[in-house]
Amino acid sequence: MIDYAEEIFKSIKTIAKKELESLNYDSTIEATITDNSKAEYGIYTATNGNIYFTAYSTDTNYKEKDVVLVTIPQSDYSK
Repeated sequence: MIDYAEEIFKSIKTIAKKELESLNYDSTIEATITDNSKAEYGIYTATNGNIYFTAYSTDTNYKEKDVVLVTIPQSDYSK
């Protein structure tokens, strides 16, 4: 005998899993400040060891070689 409730549950679980996989979550990485020449504006150049990128902060006191946590919106470095 087929348990229809169980089959419906499995289908819903599969659909929900696929939907969650397609979402882009923010990620947080450790990065090292490599250039703080625009720190007065809260603009820094940083690296995670693989790429260099511009990082923005309300804290204007970071120095070169400081290790900081950087949030990457939707895990997309262009944002």
